[in-house]
Amino acid sequence: MMKKQTLWIILFPVFIFAQSVETKNGALIIDFKSKERKEKEKREFVKPGEEVKPSLFEEEKPESPEEEPVDLDKESLFKGLFSAGLNLSQVDGDAEFGYKKVGGYFGVGTLVKFHKNFSVSLEMIYSMRGARPKYRTYDSLGLGYQNKFDISYDYLDIPISLNVHDKKFVIFGVGLNLGTMVRYKQTDPRGEDITNNATRNVMPRKFDLAFQTSLAFMIKRQFGIGVKFQYTVLSLRPSVDLVNPKIKGQYNNMITVRFTYLLDPKLMKFLKRNKK
Repeated sequence: MMKKQTLWIILFPVFIFAQSVETKNGALIIDFKSKERKEKEKREFVKPGEEVKPSLFEEEKPESPEEEPVDLDKESLFKGLFSAGLNLSQVDGDAEFGYKKVGGYFGVGTLVKFHKNFSVSLEMIYSMRGARPKYRTYDSLGLGYQNKFDISYDYLDIPISLNVHDKKFVIFGVGLNLGTMVRYKQTDPRGEDITNNATRNVMPRKFDLAFQTSLAFMIKRQFGIGVKFQYTVLSLRPSVDLVNPKIKGQYNNMITVRFTYLLDPKLMKFLKRNKK
């Protein structure tokens, strides 16, 4: 073992010396610089007009293709807007909590893109929302009833939004929603219909004004998927939540998961022409 170590100690300087010896124009040159350093010096000292060749140790970075800029001349000013999805809703101030009520969301409208980064939209939506209990058991009286409390609201909504477009893929919107109630039904925890019972129930306001914000991700510039949040600004009726006395009224609180389709005949013709 000692002999091998001794042999390595003797041969190691010889190996380093051999790596550093080279000949140039018949002369013997000893250079202890590393190959990487030599390659760097070659690149630094290049004669004028001489083309620099990439090193074998360097990988050529592929050029990233530039994204096609937004061109409003290729798009229609007015675009058809179709949407469908599901509402997950609750009513704040009804003594229940949780987005347990599921309802449909369907609508049509128009989107006016007046700038490459901005647009306004106006829609007409049929929206189903309301409230259901967080827990299905009702045992406050010790009788073991199943909690059948339910509020069902159907609204005809007219949302107005200002939208910000991030290139061609993301649309962020903010605005107001004007709604009119077209159907209402409510049952108490025991399942009894109290919709028109004036002694046990207060009729909600038919007109609804809400704040809304939305985020959509566009696919192929026509199809989109996103979420929308909407909260009532005006109280629908007095609160019945005794646990949270700070809530003075009842408010619709809703999250929508929706799909959208933008109908743009001018853009469709341009894309079809470029495919040929």
